[in-house]
Amino acid sequence: MNRSFFFWPLLSFTVAILSALYYRCAFVCGLPLNAEYVRHAHSHLMFFGFAVPLAFSWWASRSEVTISRSLFAMQLFAFLSFVAFLYHGYDLTQIGSASLPLAAVVSSGNVIAWYFAMYFISKKRSNCLLRNYAGGLLWIGTIAVWLLPLSVILNTDIFPGKQFYAHLFLTALEEGFLFLSVLAILITRFNLSVSKAEIILLGSSSLFLTAFAWNRNTLSEPILFVSVLGIVIHSSLQLAVAVRAVRSSVTPYNFAWLLPVIFLFVKATAELLAAIFPAVWSLSAGGARFLYLHAFFLGIFLPIFFAELKNFSRKKNIYMVVAGAFLVLLSFVPLSPFYTFLGPLPLLPSAFVFALAGALLIWESYRSSMKER
Repeated sequence: MNRSFFFWPLLSFTVAILSALYYRCAFVCGLPLNAEYVRHAHSHLMFFGFAVPLAFSWWASRSEVTISRSLFAMQLFAFLSFVAFLYHGYDLTQIGSASLPLAAVVSSGNVIAWYFAMYFISKKRSNCLLRNYAGGLLWIGTIAVWLLPLSVILNTDIFPGKQFYAHLFLTALEEGFLFLSVLAILITRFNLSVSKAEIILLGSSSLFLTAFAWNRNTLSEPILFVSVLGIVIHSSLQLAVAVRAVRSSVTPYNFAWLLPVIFLFVKATAELLAAIFPAVWSLSAGGARFLYLHAFFLGIFLPIFFAELKNFSRKKNIYMVVAGAFLVLLSFVPLSPFYTFLGPLPLLPSAFVFALAGALLIWESYRSSMKER
């Protein structure tokens, strides 16, 4: 995976961090931009500008194809949609005689760029089941994301509703495409033994995590049973893979991989507990889901993809990435129920210091790796 493909996603990541800090300050300081618009802009840039382009870059490098134009389009539309979301969110915007969800329309350019990237990568014929499943789940997610703006334009719920399609898209994107991409890296790096049956079950069961977006009591008994069973299967298989990866990563050479693998273990355990215990399930509707998403991106996705950079050989670089990810995660503490752990530290300044220090460490790791070319 070429380091040159990492600059723009990392810039998106940094802008997303700054917008997240702005979002948190908006509640305290009454800043001018709509806080909900900022939150939507932040989440879309993190997915569309940071995570998805990196995953496509890795699959392209594995398939030995060039998708630079598709990657450029992904970044362009990610930044354009970021600006649109900042000022309009999902609200309709009057353009001539038409009222359109401008931000959603602009971000659809990302989806079209994904289609081109998937087409070029799929032209390279190879028997890669994980790649096919990851791409298939992304296709499912894009179907949902097309129905979402359509329901806004028609001002009606297309069965089973806008909320379902939004959460199905996020699940297919994160637990499907992005997670299976991470899994493919782990399997490749450590030569893990993962059977075709496990891959099929992992991919097929990932969509059941959409159920976490709903109140458990509102689901019918058959739907609840199938959802819980699917989540248990998914999390159990993740635990099995995490255990194998831990065994392979506790050597001096691979020790830098241990922390993201431990995060993977914690992620799978949290999903398993949430599926079984109703009290834990209910937490997913609140702040726990946001913590879960950020722990995935910062604790698993970012370190593992950084470690896959071409000739990323010096251990200090991956250690800086892991330390930076932890500092960004710590920036959530000052404005969370755990703020008392900081003692007398001022809350908002602490959040800024943690987040910016983490971002600087990550950039330094990237700069240091570039010097090794």
